[in-house]
Amino acid sequence: MKIEVGESLIASYLNHVEQCRIVQTNWRVSGNWEFGNHDVLWSRQMFDKIKNNELLSNIFKDNTFEQLVKQSEIDVLGINTLENTIYAYDIAFHSMGLNYKGNEGSCEVIVKKIVRAIFSLKIYFPEFEKIESFFVTPKANNKIDNLVKLYLSELDNILNDTNIKIGYLSNDDFFSSLVDSLIDITKNENDTSELFLRAIKLMSLDKRATPITKTNNNSSSAQVVARTGKKRMVNGMKIGQYVKNSMYELFMKKKLDDSELLNLQDLEYCRVKFRIGFPVLIKNTESKKDSRGNNR
Repeated sequence: MKIEVGESLIASYLNHVEQCRIVQTNWRVSGNWEFGNHDVLWSRQMFDKIKNNELLSNIFKDNTFEQLVKQSEIDVLGINTLENTIYAYDIAFHSMGLNYKGNEGSCEVIVKKIVRAIFSLKIYFPEFEKIESFFVTPKANNKIDNLVKLYLSELDNILNDTNIKIGYLSNDDFFSSLVDSLIDITKNENDTSELFLRAIKLMSLDKRATPITKTNNNSSSAQVVARTGKKRMVNGMKIGQYVKNSMYELFMKKKLDDSELLNLQDLEYCRVKFRIGFPVLIKNTESKKDSRGNNR
């Protein structure tokens, strides 16, 4: 079986940086899987909107919706059970640069992969509230970069869902967002069974010059967050996980009295105290969706 170092990089990134408890490479849809009309309704509506969009109309070519979903494959799939988030990452690693039938053809393939992954995750993993679908490549020319960003901006407007995050990382962003952050967080990781991490450990043995194992001192974590939109980490945890753990700890130590529990259910109190547009706590009999229909 062919071993892809790019897929190994993404698998390690999802495992250690995004803290996915389950990571699978080369995920594919089984021909025996069935999906019901309820699960597929949203995806089918989005398929029609994209196909009727002037800029994106050529993304699916002659594919029907059923063909698109049944042919789904994702290079690396990750599941973060604590944050109820599922990730789909496709990666293209070509030393001469990305090239799927020219610049425009490359853009169409990239966007198709991102969209197809979203449809598949919506249909086959409906229990997950948040989806992140990314295409990444270490090398691409400026024309492809600009076209992809234009296409994804249009796609984001069509999807119009804060629980779905789409993205594209290439060139410097690829290395600063994925490689640097992975190397930094796994400095003290002793498990070298993962291919990419094992390669990094090997290169670190070279004492002549070690730029490959050093992150850029001028690129702070805050700068990486600003460039990529990645969530800030607190005590090694992403914000959602940190909040859940903190609330559990406060509850177990009996530091949440009845008055504070009532305050945390008050919208105005939470708006002033935490600068958010929704209450921190709600009764379990209430809907967890906000006024825009997004899960909170």
